[in-house]
Amino acid sequence: MSLLELHSISKTFPGQRALSGVDLEVAAGEVHALVGHNGSGKSTLIKVLSGFHEPDPGSGPALVDGREVRFGDPEGVHAAGIRFIHQDLGLADGLSVLDNLKLGSGLYRTAPGWRIRWRSERADARRRLAALGLEHLDPEDDVGRLGAVERTEVAIARALQDEDQVRVLVLDEPTAALPDREVGRLFALVRRLVAGGVGVIYVSHRLEEVFDLADRVTVLREGVLVHSSPVAAIDQRALARLIAGSDIVAPVRAGALGKDAEGEELLRFEEVWTEGELRGADLNVRAGEVVGVAGLSGSGVHDVPRTLLGGSRVTSGQITVAGATVGELGPTALARLGVAVVPAGNHRKRIAGLTVRENLTISDLGPFWSAAHFNHRAERAEARELLDRFGIRPREPERPIELLSGGNQQKVYVARLLRTRPRLLVLEEPTQGVDVGGSADILRFIVDAAREHGVGVLLCSSDLEDLAGVCQRVLAFRAGRIAAELVGEQATREAIVEECYLAEGGPIHVADR
Repeated sequence: MSLLELHSISKTFPGQRALSGVDLEVAAGEVHALVGHNGSGKSTLIKVLSGFHEPDPGSGPALVDGREVRFGDPEGVHAAGIRFIHQDLGLADGLSVLDNLKLGSGLYRTAPGWRIRWRSERADARRRLAALGLEHLDPEDDVGRLGAVERTEVAIARALQDEDQVRVLVLDEPTAALPDREVGRLFALVRRLVAGGVGVIYVSHRLEEVFDLADRVTVLREGVLVHSSPVAAIDQRALARLIAGSDIVAPVRAGALGKDAEGEELLRFEEVWTEGELRGADLNVRAGEVVGVAGLSGSGVHDVPRTLLGGSRVTSGQITVAGATVGELGPTALARLGVAVVPAGNHRKRIAGLTVRENLTISDLGPFWSAAHFNHRAERAEARELLDRFGIRPREPERPIELLSGGNQQKVYVARLLRTRPRLLVLEEPTQGVDVGGSADILRFIVDAAREHGVGVLLCSSDLEDLAGVCQRVLAFRAGRIAAELVGEQATREAIVEECYLAEGGPIHVADR
């Protein structure tokens, strides 16, 4: 008997069939990967399981240990032993690890007079963390100051406080923002849980993780289950083809296209120190060049876009754009210089309440104005052309942007950005949370912008396959500055890993994860 069984799950939204008769089984002590392109139905299936959505009439049943779980009943789902770690983690920054743990378990223990027994609570939290192998977490630390992997560990610890009652753990994109070595730490925790008999549903767009961690894999496409098998019965290329519905056309490294890497210098950091993480950083980007930036959390890699956006104050050093020293930083000031800085996180990029068409065109409405008349027909035609060129689905320009999957929202943002013809793009995690086909599309758009229009690109990413695949140069950050530069064919995934971690006990290999 399977630990978890979902039978014939269907879900229809107005104008959209999100799931169609999906079955899923998870055994005790098994990691079952759930994969599919953005909009394939993965999130809908998880929301049905959690009780957030009720499935269509005739769906089901859902069984845990052979006992039926009623749909649309979150409390019943929790009582059945199913726990969820969502991509946004649901942590409260500004509160301690202990406070965040208590958010998932109820009230603090109190002494007479309603005084909280802080010493007892902290000791109990340490015991619970130690039981999960998380002794390095301090109950008194501010969650907002923790690194990405520690935050994920806190969310897992909160979900597993009643570990003896947990039967199924659902992890939705838990490694989206984690560098490789930190992924290894998370995997060790998952394997520990599985060894204790917990069943895990693991949602990820990183196919190498499926082969590193999972026992079985199920593929959804357009709401339909198209494949389910042991991971050992399929290879990565075949899995990618199943997800996309066709072969994936990989982007070509920008340097292989013959673009002159000695073009105009568009961005230079000279001995830049910030109040954040940069400690004498030097880097430059030229027209027509795609430059990658890699590093651990805290290494300074994500402080580069943060500094340009004005979120991390420069204390010394100099930043120049197209040869001119920049005195004022921030998106508006840089936009006047033809620089677009794209932070991570789709919620920062979409304009909620507007349609897909409006999100595509809002950055530059000038071409549609003539003699105080706005040409709506021309705007709609350009929006449709952008939907086709960037492969945005569904092809419905009047659909509210919130109803698109995360990957298609990302494509809308990239299309809007490239439509304005910037001279320099600074991109932070542009393919985070995007399926394998969508990621290839976005990287191809970026490379084409460099090749065909001479755009300079600085790509800050934790996805080393992206960096190795498209960048002419990759800069490895350590301790707030550039520790190594890998050029052309030197910039392999393995070489990037070794340079990023060289200061932490010597080189490591990707296979060691």
